Amino acid sequence: MKFADKVAATFARMDGDDDVWVFFEEGLKPESLRRADLEYAEKKSEDDVIELDLERYLWDCERALEGDLLALFDVVGHCQELQTPLPYWAAERIQKMIANGVLGQPVEPKTKGRHGTSSKVLADELKGHLRHDAVSRVRVYQTLGPCLFSFMMLPVGLRRIYSGKPLPDFGHTVDEAIEAARQSLSGSFAQCSFETLRKAYRNEKNAASPSWAAASDDALIAIGVEVDQEQYLPEHQSHSFLPHIPNLPSQMGVEVHPTKLDERSLRIIEEAKGFSDFNDFVRAVQDRKVVL
Repeated sequence: MKFADKVAATFARMDGDDDVWVFFEEGLKPESLRRADLEYAEKKSEDDVIELDLERYLWDCERALEGDLLALFDVVGHCQELQTPLPYWAAERIQKMIANGVLGQPVEPKTKGRHGTSSKVLADELKGHLRHDAVSRVRVYQTLGPCLFSFMMLPVGLRRIYSGKPLPDFGHTVDEAIEAARQSLSGSFAQCSFETLRKAYRNEKNAASPSWAAASDDALIAIGVEVDQEQYLPEHQSHSFLPHIPNLPSQMGVEVHPTKLDERSLRIIEEAKGFSDFNDFVRAVQDRKVVL
């Protein structure tokens, strides 16, 4: 079996709506390559990265042509990274936005309805998703109990707050989860009141990942979304742990690459392997069909 297939076979998905993946230890044992294969493997990796960058660039261009300003932000970033000229249509759009800004006019055409612009619609969709996801992650933490595994699945705001501190206790109720999520989102793009967060969590539509969820780190940071910094861990544990977390808003995605975990975390992983969907495992723990 190829290494990629081995990794795929060890995936356990947390939630189909959240796009959260957890990698188990068995998928992290690389196969040794013969010396003659090393140069090919390195070249193949470089080609894959370049191809992926181009795919993202073209996809962002398509979104920007449809009027997505955050995608236009990423198109400029891609051109800088790939050292390619800015497309003429993107340059014209930026020039027009600057001219409108100087004249005090809207930089984006207004649309009908209460939102005003298409970007406002997309921003509200992203806020709803981040709010729903933050509460959902705290609920998972409440279900699994405090351990390093569940801590790494918390929204980044809470991991930052409790970095270097003992594992927190967020209780067991929905209201306690909402309050913890509210603290996590405080000062961020999606900050809101307790009641607004409650409504966002109850709205199932917010579980779907909106288009802005795929924006680059730079674009998300520019609008005030907090992204993972790969540095937030609880108080020193009696084991080694090397986190590998992609720079995505933690409310949408987090990967845990453990080398050594505490006993409770290992027990969670072992029990979860019996479920094809990690969310089914969480529900089984909630229903006490699985005792950790």
